[in-house]
Amino acid sequence: MSRFRTVIAFCFLLAIGFAVIAFVAANPIPVQLSLLVMQTPTVALGTLIVIVFGAGCALGLFINTLWVWRLQASNRRLKKDLKPATSLSTEQTK
Repeated sequence: MSRFRTVIAFCFLLAIGFAVIAFVAANPIPVQLSLLVMQTPTVALGTLIVIVFGAGCALGLFINTLWVWRLQASNRRLKKDLKPATSLSTEQTK
């Protein structure tokens, strides 16, 4: 079952890769972004969108990782606080 899941995941990623290549090829229009203090070099629109989307995914993954680390630290702290309380309740029942 694990091998089947790996093959399906690979096929899915391959399909996404082909879709990205097709998207970039279908949008060759050169664009130049004007930021507040500078202008970017001319880049194809499809390439720019893929770069911005990838940067957004990476930023979201980073923020989610920080959130998960905070939750894990909170979980460890609560488990450590729970151990003395459970040992007291088992001593009282004896």
